[in-house]
Amino acid sequence: MNHISRQSRAAILLSLTALLAACVGASPALKSARSSSSAAAYSARIASFISSWESAGGSRARRPPGWDAGAPAGAAVSAAWWGYQQTDATDALQAAVDSGARVVIVPRMAGPWILSRTLDLRCGGLEIALEPGVVILAAKGAFRGAGECLIQAYGATDFSLLGYGASIRMRKNDYGKRPYEPAEWRHAISLRGAARALIAGLRIESAGGDGIYAGVERRGYVHIPCEDLTLQDLEILDSHRQGVSVISARRLLIEDSLISGSSGVMPMSGIDFEPNSGDPGFQDCVVRGCRIQNNSGVGVLFVLSKLGADVSPVSIRIEDCSIDNPTVAVWLRGLGNHVRGTLIFAGTSFRGFQFLRGSSYFSVVNEGAR
Repeated sequence: MNHISRQSRAAILLSLTALLAACVGASPALKSARSSSSAAAYSARIASFISSWESAGGSRARRPPGWDAGAPAGAAVSAAWWGYQQTDATDALQAAVDSGARVVIVPRMAGPWILSRTLDLRCGGLEIALEPGVVILAAKGAFRGAGECLIQAYGATDFSLLGYGASIRMRKNDYGKRPYEPAEWRHAISLRGAARALIAGLRIESAGGDGIYAGVERRGYVHIPCEDLTLQDLEILDSHRQGVSVISARRLLIEDSLISGSSGVMPMSGIDFEPNSGDPGFQDCVVRGCRIQNNSGVGVLFVLSKLGADVSPVSIRIEDCSIDNPTVAVWLRGLGNHVRGTLIFAGTSFRGFQFLRGSSYFSVVNEGAR
């Protein structure tokens, strides 16, 4: 199987701007979020942007004089310049995202950035960076619709959402009570047909559905999957359904992340690869260096029954991971429709039952545990 090469990853990352380049330093890929050097480099870069505002007579909350028409080339903007309100920061953050700026810093303010409705990342070529210590928080009593997500990117391309030392938090425990309608789709981050995107460094907590949902953008009868998507250095905790649901993707990398504590509504997995009818499936998907533990369902679940023999062969690689689940570690299901493909485990350790029977069309390969 052709998994994502370092060269491909570097090409994706290099399409982002100087903020991302500064976070990675001389390396072709971001290091672990739990690495003090990566966190320090990220913090230093954010601090340099804030210092540039202050040198120009501005601050986190105040636009520098003369910047009303836009930031100078190569400069970042502060989302708080659009009127941060401690009780509801939705308008300010959405306005900053829609401003046309290439780099939007979400600065640390007096309180969390409270969102009362979905933040829509509809602009291409955008980088959003949360200052360490920032919390983006779902407003109490908001997101009552069954499918209302905290952050969504529908068909967006060439964007990044970075947050080393920052958090995105919903209110999972509230959503099971009146006046809320019981549902499993209140995702913290919903990506549909997103391409050339990076989400890194964040702690994502208490999602009302999935921590991250990677699905398709539907254009009539055409289902466009997420492509060239990297999820890196994340902590995804206490999700209502899954830590990560992968509905359809090409060239996906999930790396150096902790996914734990999914509980609430089935399947309650750490990661669930499960397409809907008509979706193109999974090609060149890699899960590398992740800790997947203590989820109420399956650690990593593969349900392929809605794929047919006419889709491109599935290619998924699980590499250098620790899958520690109290019941079932991994489960492969739904090969009855002559689904073709390969599932490879390399250097991965398991605790919990493993149900991994392939077929004459579908190979399961274990290259050895750590």
